[in-house]
Amino acid sequence: MSELVAELAEIIKKCSRCGYCMAECPAYGATKIEWDVARGRNWLASELVNGTINLDDDLDEPIDTCLRCGRCSENCPSKVDTPKAVQLIRTIRYRAGRMKLPYRMLFEQIMPYPKRMAMGSHFMSIVQSVTPDGWLNNGIVARCCPPVQSMPKLPKKRARNIVSVNNKAVGAKRGKVLYFMGCSTDLVFPEVAEATVNLLTSQGIDVIIPDVSCCGLPAYSYGHIDGALRLAARNLESLNFNEVDAVVSDCPTCVSFLNEYKDLPLDASLKEKASALFNKVQNLPDYLLSVGLLAPKQAVKKVVTYHQPCHFARSLGAANSVEKILKNLPGVEFRKAENQNTCCGGAGSYCFSQVGRSQKILINKMEGIVKTNSDTLVTNCPGCMMQLQTGLRQLEASHSQPIHLTNFANLLSSIYNES
Repeated sequence: MSELVAELAEIIKKCSRCGYCMAECPAYGATKIEWDVARGRNWLASELVNGTINLDDDLDEPIDTCLRCGRCSENCPSKVDTPKAVQLIRTIRYRAGRMKLPYRMLFEQIMPYPKRMAMGSHFMSIVQSVTPDGWLNNGIVARCCPPVQSMPKLPKKRARNIVSVNNKAVGAKRGKVLYFMGCSTDLVFPEVAEATVNLLTSQGIDVIIPDVSCCGLPAYSYGHIDGALRLAARNLESLNFNEVDAVVSDCPTCVSFLNEYKDLPLDASLKEKASALFNKVQNLPDYLLSVGLLAPKQAVKKVVTYHQPCHFARSLGAANSVEKILKNLPGVEFRKAENQNTCCGGAGSYCFSQVGRSQKILINKMEGIVKTNSDTLVTNCPGCMMQLQTGLRQLEASHSQPIHLTNFANLLSSIYNES
């Protein structure tokens, strides 16, 4: 515990309370509450470190309402890593035995067990199939339980029951990758997994889908360090990447945390493998640029705008790769939203646990998208897709021009594969 407190103190001592973060923080923009912004959270952290205040229920809201989107750090003159500070406070809370029971159950009894997650997703898909859509989206169920509004339509089959483990390159072989399929892609958007595999094979890439678990970032982000280490160790043991060119994922969240495995307090036997993984793992757009995209099979006439996921832009430093590809697709007119790189308010389970804040952030995001007058909204994060689906549903009544949401992999697959 003392090591965590010392690390926290080292981070927050750089904060001068200048307030530059106030103009950039989506949570503060939604509430105008001082502890909803980085300098407020860092002040509370300093009081905690100094022993002036203790971990109690009053601190839960300031600790839990941070999106950890990274906008504050990106625009901080001193580059204070407030998202890391928040994660450390959550870890200290967990070590003190104060993590709320629902989160403990999630990270200890559900997420470490892929079969349980799949069973839960399948059960929810059955419930959705027999419940009128209006009840779930904005009807009686949504009014009684607001988080239901953000629940996506779940498929009957998960991606791992649809996509083959081994997928051969189409045409001349140019590479071989492991495809790290994240939980959201597997359980919520199986069509994205199909598109990713079809896209990669169309580029002459052999694709192998390893039997991995959740990457561990949800547990890590909420402070359950033991759960995160357990998942990281399992994935490292499952990944055999010696004979592949790269470990590729269509989920920026997964890629960002796979990159962090090397910094986790893992056993020595896994530390070396974690470092080797760091040199292999790539997000899908950057990998495509590295191998070079082949000539498209067809053009699609679309006016496209893009939502840039927070992990993609800041954790991975890959802000321009998707935009670069979109601008060069045949038939595509790209229009950049003024708030392209701001958070949509999804942030993992934030849209379920912080409904009011999440909705205010989403409204601001959708306003920027609407201003582009685009007919297609593209993103490359399954978590963001869930949140943006909610935003587009809410727009249907007031916006005359429909906007179609698609994943980056789906859009490219439609261009590089025969229809």
